[in-house]
Amino acid sequence: MSKTVLITGSGGGIGKALANAFAQAGWQVAGLDVKGDGQDCDLFVKADVSDPKALEAARESFSGRFSSLDCIINNAAVQVVKSLLQTTPDEWASVFRTNVDSIFHITRLFAGMMEGGAIINLSSV
Repeated sequence: MSKTVLITGSGGGIGKALANAFAQAGWQVAGLDVKGDGQDCDLFVKADVSDPKALEAARESFSGRFSSLDCIINNAAVQVVKSLLQTTPDEWASVFRTNVDSIFHITRLFAGMMEGGAIINLSSV
């Protein structure tokens, strides 16, 4: 029986590379991102990880296709490329909603689909 991984931010960069690597290793890949086409995913849902309601809908899609998850990789992130003094409060809030709050929401919503396994939280830059 194949193992299943959920990867947020699977539409590009590190997440896309992870989706490809897990697919090549024979895992079923559930991808979640606001961009990309999910070409390396068995099921790809376009959703904003900073939106709890979108994540609830994504969970319904994933639970309809996969009976369980063996791994959750919280990888989705946004980056503001300017100085702190030029960063607006809305941009700052967006970074935290996407890079930090989403980890809570994803884990809360999807960990119930796991019986053991691993939850991996990534960061970069």
